[in-house]
Amino acid sequence: MNIKKRKSAAHPTENTVRAARTGKEGLRKRTLLLPNLCSQSGFPLSNTHTHRLLVEHTASKMWIWAMIPIVLALTGTVGFWAVFGMAVSNGSVNLTQEFPYISTCGSYTPQSCVFAQILNLGSLLVVWITLMRFQQIKDSGQHSRTNTASLVLGLICSLGTSFVGNFQQSVLMGAHLFGAFLAFFVGVAYFWVQVYLTYTVKPCHGGRWILPVRTALCSTCTGLIIIMSVLHNLEFRTQAALCEWGAAMAFFLLFGLFSVEFRHLDCQSYHVLRKRATTPMSRELS
Repeated sequence: MNIKKRKSAAHPTENTVRAARTGKEGLRKRTLLLPNLCSQSGFPLSNTHTHRLLVEHTASKMWIWAMIPIVLALTGTVGFWAVFGMAVSNGSVNLTQEFPYISTCGSYTPQSCVFAQILNLGSLLVVWITLMRFQQIKDSGQHSRTNTASLVLGLICSLGTSFVGNFQQSVLMGAHLFGAFLAFFVGVAYFWVQVYLTYTVKPCHGGRWILPVRTALCSTCTGLIIIMSVLHNLEFRTQAALCEWGAAMAFFLLFGLFSVEFRHLDCQSYHVLRKRATTPMSRELS
């Protein structure tokens, strides 16, 4: 009889650990399941203590994902202005003549090396954020062609960002302009798709304010990019450069806004699954 009691007491404990580690069920279901198993097994932890431990463990994982967009926004903003400061201090640009474009500040050494590193790191983080957002919407059971289109647009935007950093305008202007087009124009298209997904996908993490804020930032970014293009063609370089800086800061804010959605992520993983070949035998067995 003692042996049977030990086995029955150990079995719910293993289920408790397994329930706490699984990433397929939601937080609410696990917090209800875990205390019940503990009470049935005579586990010494109280329901309140068990619930608090599980919430703290899950919240720590959530904030890890939420920090990725914030890191991108802070790194890009501080890095761009650091490159600007280096260019002004060593005389690469002259503020008395005109306010420089971002690319002009990053075209000359030594700040060109810092500029390339910032954009390469930013390109990697954009890929990461794009994949996480795509998978988050897919896991919510509301996957669509629009979500797939957002994935493609985000990856193209990251490619353009890498082009801008690695092909400075003083080295290869054509590749640099091509990368700037992908980064700005395709990037703003990506965020308009995100506005649509924010409106349609339920639940909308972040409350009612996330949609109007994202829409306002997208509208601001779109307007600045259009005005920048027009002013650049009219050779109002200072005004166009100011619009470019404003559009870049709006982009970083838009990426940083993903931290609101990623705060609700528990776990994110990708798996490569082998597709088993179907044979006449397997069809009969099934």
